[in-house]
Amino acid sequence: MIDLLQTPSRAKLPTLSARAWHQTVENLATHGLGGYVYRQHRDHLPADVRDELKKQWNSQWLNFGAFANELAWFAEICAQRKLPVTVLKGMALVGDIYADPGTRSMGDIDLWVRPENWTEVIEIFLAHGFRDISKTRWEANSFKCLLRKSDPSTLEVDVELHQRLFFNETNLIDWRTVEMPTPGLKKLATEDLLVHLMGHLAYQHTFLKLVWLFDIDLLIRKYEKLDWTRVISLVSQLKQRRSASAVLFACEKHFGTPIPAFVHRELRSFSARAWGTLLNQKFLSSPETHFFRYYTLKHLVKDSWTEALKYNWLWLKRRAWK
Repeated sequence: MIDLLQTPSRAKLPTLSARAWHQTVENLATHGLGGYVYRQHRDHLPADVRDELKKQWNSQWLNFGAFANELAWFAEICAQRKLPVTVLKGMALVGDIYADPGTRSMGDIDLWVRPENWTEVIEIFLAHGFRDISKTRWEANSFKCLLRKSDPSTLEVDVELHQRLFFNETNLIDWRTVEMPTPGLKKLATEDLLVHLMGHLAYQHTFLKLVWLFDIDLLIRKYEKLDWTRVISLVSQLKQRRSASAVLFACEKHFGTPIPAFVHRELRSFSARAWGTLLNQKFLSSPETHFFRYYTLKHLVKDSWTEALKYNWLWLKRRAWK
């Protein structure tokens, strides 16, 4: 599946049976990559595969349109009231590393809201047809609020608000933001965005979605002159050096992402062979079916055993409540 993410000039489409192609289409949908593969290889895919992947591409376009409509009126209010709201993840990446909205899957709109503006922002969304559906016992998500708008005439839209970017984050992190093309909204500066994407992928979600790893590859390729010193400083402050090391190794191994050698030296906590054994294509394609390896990685990507045991105790309690 990873081979299909290469550009058409580099990729060699596999020769697969109809059953194998069907499974590949399902895997691409699971990882949110069907629209991207359709856009890259639509002229060379088997007709039935192309048609199925086009459905994923169309669906992602529709989602983006619904999300963009909601962000448009919200951005106007933010501009009027001077509310410092930052767009995170998918909606911050479309228009930047993804020129075609149909190539990036998104399940919701993620927004970082300062604690002093928290109540006001929630009230704005409630006044525009959203309802609070936050019902979680997962302590590591206690700093979030999930809002949903269900309108029979439009697609359902979820907005997830974050009071901070990571559950264990202190107020000492000086996140940098830049203006988005939409007046009234901000996004994280490139290095800070990279750190957030890496932490979200590995520290929080243990490589659950391949699209999140691919985001990081595309971001690093586009911004060749990254301030890696800042990246290292941020992951050190967040105690996410191991998770960043694992992510950058996986990117370089599976996508050929250009990572400066000194970054690996600075962050290295395990050998390349160890990460390579754990983060192979089979695991990345289906992490939760490899429970032992998945659970091992949940510990290994934490910078200390105390942090690992704390986070994983919360994770185990959550699974017990499901």
